[in-house]
Amino acid sequence: MRWFSAQADPSAPAAEEARFAAYQSRVAARQALVRVQLVCDNMRLLQLADTAFELANCLHEAPDEAERDRRSQHCKAVLSAFVEAAAPTVR
Repeated sequence: MRWFSAQADPSAPAAEEARFAAYQSRVAARQALVRVQLVCDNMRLLQLADTAFELANCLHEAPDEAERDRRSQHCKAVLSAFVEAAAPTVR
């Protein structure tokens, strides 16, 4: 949402609201990442979790829609790989 709002009108109140919502989401995601880091000793899982966080964190920096789509798909793929790899360890 942050990217779309900034593209439409970066000075609009909606863009500012989306930016603050993104900050709140990032805090929640960082808290989840820290919990994973505290309970997991599998380096592959930790790397996947960290990569997914970083990719999601940088989505709003995409210069155009094609790059945003590419980044979004990459982020989803890494997050899916993390969930797939982590699921057997928590079931």
